[in-house]
Amino acid sequence: MGLLMRGGLDGGPLSRYNFLGLGRLIFKAMTRRSDVGDINGLMEDYRSLGGRVVACEFSMDMMGLERSDLDASIIDEYGAIGPYIRKGLDADVTVVT
Repeated sequence: MGLLMRGGLDGGPLSRYNFLGLGRLIFKAMTRRSDVGDINGLMEDYRSLGGRVVACEFSMDMMGLERSDLDASIIDEYGAIGPYIRKGLDADVTVVT
């Protein structure tokens, strides 16, 4: 959920294995070396291919987050797990993180 927070793509941890900020530095070095692109470029590519970001309202409730805490420019919709799974059943590819 950290990447969906305001400024998350630019400065938040990329995973729970952030290692006090070292994880982001390692990720940046690996993407530079492999010519994959940065996290913002990956998000643009994902969107251009039709990808959508759905923020789980249950997770937000559990974490004490409001919609205003998240970066609205990243999120396409807010939803519950049931409708998300229903859409996923008809999808060609579904990625859950």
